Amino acid sequence: MTLDLSHLTAATRELVFQDAKARIRLVQTARWVAHPRAGVALDELERRFNYPTCARMPCMLLYGDSGMGKSMILEKMERLHPSSYDQRCGITKRPVVIVQMPSSPDGRQFYTRVLQVLGAPYAAHEELGMVEARVIDLLRKVGAQLLCIEEVHHLLARSHREQRKSLNLLKFLANELRIVVVAVGTSDAFHALQTDEQVASRFEPPSFLAGLRPMHFGPSSSPTAN
Repeated sequence: MTLDLSHLTAATRELVFQDAKARIRLVQTARWVAHPRAGVALDELERRFNYPTCARMPCMLLYGDSGMGKSMILEKMERLHPSSYDQRCGITKRPVVIVQMPSSPDGRQFYTRVLQVLGAPYAAHEELGMVEARVIDLLRKVGAQLLCIEEVHHLLARSHREQRKSLNLLKFLANELRIVVVAVGTSDAFHALQTDEQVASRFEPPSFLAGLRPMHFGPSSSPTAN
């Protein structure tokens, strides 16, 4: 009996003859599966990524239930714009930076998380102003164009006053760096951003997506894999 593998790519055909353990691992590996709603989100991210620098950059809110594929969309965007080493400057350029909002966020914790993501050293005793200045400088040096902040709903774990501080931080980063900030989280992320009118307006979806305000990925509209 001849095994017909003509429907598979050449690279995939070679994998068919691996042992069962290896093939099971390959099946379990997350892979990107295109989906119309995910395509809309990627198109919007790409449009913002290429947006000319201005005083008020078009930020974005992406929210939906846990496990609906939000992180997969960000990772796909990161793969479309991968990091590259600039030999002339001796710096790894990172056009897309993804950072997770700490579970009990404050300015120092958030900036420390950014430094960790960028692989930069940090000291617990360093003054907040110095940490903030270093993060701003590093994000400029790595050429960040899209700063994606996941788990934004963690802001609700803080008091109202502390929430306002964190929201001001998001606004400050967008204004100071003049880059697009993408806030990502559950439906609570939407409510967190609505507590500040200026932040809410900045993260408002574009007019032609009025039917998706704010951009929401429900159970029937998420990508199924990475």
